[in-house]
Amino acid sequence: MLEPKPAAVNYPGAIQGDSGRMPSANDYRRYSAECLALAERVTDSADKARLIQMAQAFLELANKQEQKDSSPGD
Repeated sequence: MLEPKPAAVNYPGAIQGDSGRMPSANDYRRYSAECLALAERVTDSADKARLIQMAQAFLELANKQEQKDSSPGD
């Protein structure tokens, strides 16, 4: 028996982007900044480390998106 698919996330700022498009490099940078802001406020060291890792991952995604956006033929 097939399991029902979960409802799509559809709210402003969702990882998918505001209009169903892939996030832009600026979106990824904003997500990174939000992770860092949260990391400054949490007291648990494991949570802080994970948020910092997430921020770095979002920056890497921003750089990849910029490369993709600037490549010819797209």
